[in-house]
Amino acid sequence: MSQRVEGHRLGGTSDAAIAKYLRVKFDANQKFTVAGDEAFLGTMDDIALAADAQVNCFLENAPGSKIYIANGAIAAGASTSTTTGGKIKTGTTGTVNTGIARTAATADGDLIEVVPVKFA
Repeated sequence: MSQRVEGHRLGGTSDAAIAKYLRVKFDANQKFTVAGDEAFLGTMDDIALAADAQVNCFLENAPGSKIYIANGAIAAGASTSTTTGGKIKTGTTGTVNTGIARTAATADGDLIEVVPVKFA
């Protein structure tokens, strides 16, 4: 069966407990799973407390700024990209460039606002 999603959120189930704002992708069973340094669907819009939780993903291609979890210090105005564990890092060496930090992160696990931009 096929379906079409309208809007900025995609509903589904988690493959495990997943924190809000971690980047996610689909696993082989079409469940949300934490993304590594790779392409991703978006960020968790809910907290999955356990496997098979009903959750929503805020799609990466939705308009506006995004909230991510930093893997360490990131200065406001810095370029950001993907890294392991569903987080983002400073720089453009990750597989996916996520944008420019609008706010700063001072430590691993901090929430950070990023404005998506296209890098040349």
